[in-house]
Amino acid sequence: MFIKSIKYCDHEGEPGQWKLDKFELEKINLLVGKNASGKTRTINILFALSNLVSIDRKLKFKTGDYLMVFDDNGKLVEYILKYEGGNVVKEVFKVDSVEKMTRGPNGTGKIKAEDADIEMKFKAPNDEITAVVKRDSIQHPYLDGLYEWGENTFKFDFGGKMGKDHFLALLKKQDQKETISQKDPNKVVAIFYDGIKRYEEKFKQELIKDFNKIGYKIKDIDFGPPNSAVVQGPVEVEVLCLNVKEEDLHIATDQIEMSQGMFRALSLLIHLNYSILNNIQSCFLIDDIGEGLDYERASNLIRLVIEKAKSNNIQIIMSTNDRFVMNNVPLEYWAIINREGSKVKIFNRNNSKEMFEEFKYTGLNNFDLFSSDFYLKR
Repeated sequence: MFIKSIKYCDHEGEPGQWKLDKFELEKINLLVGKNASGKTRTINILFALSNLVSIDRKLKFKTGDYLMVFDDNGKLVEYILKYEGGNVVKEVFKVDSVEKMTRGPNGTGKIKAEDADIEMKFKAPNDEITAVVKRDSIQHPYLDGLYEWGENTFKFDFGGKMGKDHFLALLKKQDQKETISQKDPNKVVAIFYDGIKRYEEKFKQELIKDFNKIGYKIKDIDFGPPNSAVVQGPVEVEVLCLNVKEEDLHIATDQIEMSQGMFRALSLLIHLNYSILNNIQSCFLIDDIGEGLDYERASNLIRLVIEKAKSNNIQIIMSTNDRFVMNNVPLEYWAIINREGSKVKIFNRNNSKEMFEEFKYTGLNNFDLFSSDFYLKR
């Protein structure tokens, strides 16, 4: 499933209210906006929902009101989730405008059983998500898509470490048994290890090709014990990290010695290629993409990410306030975020087509569309 639109509010009517007007998404989206305009928060509320409908099951937040629309292989899925005080007060699931499940504030509701072709009553715990607890591939198969979207939505804070300070610990003479989840970006070494086990040279060669495309001239990517630091642990445990062999260096550079920008790019590309080779329909949320990279490599990385999303089952939602990044991402992917008080509105080609078309003929750089408030004057 791909997200078609999101509308969201929390603490409605209260001093802490934060409201996102309807945001219609494409397969590739670049959120641009000033600091504190809501870019990171928009990404976080999408990731929070993905966790609620997959791994969390129980509510972790006090309040939230989602209206989500998805494209599920041509079917239009509408999902409404509203909770207050840590309890669900409304949950609705529709497919092509046909109501399949609904529940109210006391946990009671109705759900369509497809195999039996009947409508069933149910009562769910107040703090649990019906779309998760009622998953059943025979009776309620329509819920599977939402769960799979949640399970395969991944978030990366490009301004953070992205797993640079995490290694993989293996019991010597024993195969790795750890369950791999891309939900935790810190597991990048484990993801790489599993990718090598599954796809061998195909996985490695794709990464080397991608890394060279963005401007890092390397001959090899592998894993092994750190060579720049001593990592102590039990004698029966082998500690592994990532390393790359650059063309102009005699020895490999391990992840401890890599620049933060280099490692962030490597980490993101490992996750992208792992999803592609696993044929996972994924949603990648990337906050502050390009942070820590020079202009050329940031631009090359973004072009590569867009190229991979266009040719695979991946939806990309990136954010930035970097003018060089903005100037190198076509306006067709832009979503300009503007906050006035507690209300957030997003301008893109879906709701402001004439404005984007008009700007094309100004001869200005992409960044000027954002910096001159051109979008607010139309």
